[in-house]
Amino acid sequence: MRVLLLVFAVCTLAACAEMNRNLTERDFDDAGTVNIYGGQCLHGLTRVLIAQGDSWFSYAPAGGKAINSSGSITDDLQDSGDNYPYPFCIPSVATAGKTLKQMNSQKELASLGLIFAELAKRGVRPEAILLSGGGDDAFSQIGTVLNDFSAAEPRYDIAKLDRIIAEILDDLEVQIGHIHDLKTRYFGNTEIPIIVNGYDYPVPDGREPGVLWAQLLEPKLAPEFLKKHYRLDGRRPHLEIALRVVQSIVDEYNLQLERKIKCMTAANVVYLDLRGTLSNQIAKNKYQEDWQNEIHPSELGFRKLMRKYDVELDALKAGHKKVAPEGCS
Repeated sequence: MRVLLLVFAVCTLAACAEMNRNLTERDFDDAGTVNIYGGQCLHGLTRVLIAQGDSWFSYAPAGGKAINSSGSITDDLQDSGDNYPYPFCIPSVATAGKTLKQMNSQKELASLGLIFAELAKRGVRPEAILLSGGGDDAFSQIGTVLNDFSAAEPRYDIAKLDRIIAEILDDLEVQIGHIHDLKTRYFGNTEIPIIVNGYDYPVPDGREPGVLWAQLLEPKLAPEFLKKHYRLDGRRPHLEIALRVVQSIVDEYNLQLERKIKCMTAANVVYLDLRGTLSNQIAKNKYQEDWQNEIHPSELGFRKLMRKYDVELDALKAGHKKVAPEGCS
């Protein structure tokens, strides 16, 4: 049994390595289409986006749907089924578990740059660039800000959280700068919007992803609360209190993210608030309808998030313009 588990782990990590490889021109064809990780852009027939991000854009190895995987936001945007006919093609370098620092790597930027170059060569202009990042960066550090269960509200170190969020947003700003440079270089048009999503409220109930590769790569919430003497085995009020702590941290992250993005008018960056899209009601485990595990939505949850993106994309296509708030230079 141990040998089988070891072999499975090695194969799983190999799939993750494949998922992290550099894109090459072999990922594109020459017959009027562009194929990247299953996304096909048909000239004149699809609305083309470019995606970079984490598991909310790619919750499966190598961009395909894995066992027990619930899909992703970009999977659902590209779904051409009868129930969800959204005509999007999304070349993507998204990878589950990816942090913003990893997105800023030369390897990642080379792959992202190739998407821009190949689309430009074929005369395909993306409607928007989607960026999902910061969640893995923040959730992986939640244990460093939590205080003991016996501590007073807000039960976490506010100053330390502010420092972590500031570092994450600095990395985000660097990555947005790279994307802005790419869209200007290849399309000469800074008006192509960059949509950056915030995060919704996860429930730290200890449920892990159903696939080993995700268990190895993704941050976990419940173990960090357990270290601080929370009892999360369904007993209240501990889970309810842990949920309030997570909600407060997610609110603070979204607040600072929105404030940062509102001033990025030169790069035409749009903040997409996803809070309240997914249920976090623990009564009768209502939240489990929208959350497959601690930090990943269910199939239903991803579809709810996708609809938020669809509304935002339609508004941008209709000519909605962002105005810089007072105080932004």
